[in-house]
Amino acid sequence: MADPQFTVVVPTYNRAGLLPETLDGILQQRPAPLEVIVV
Repeated sequence: MADPQFTVVVPTYNRAGLLPETLDGILQQRPAPLEVIVV
C-alpha cells in the first residue's frame, strides 16, 4: 500500500454522536484525505 498524500487525525473523547458529521465533512474535502485516524 502506498503512503497516503496526507492524514487527518481526529482527537475525540465522549463525542461519538459528532463523529458521523465530522467524518462526512473531512471526506468531502478535495483532494480527499487518503487516511483518517480517529483517536
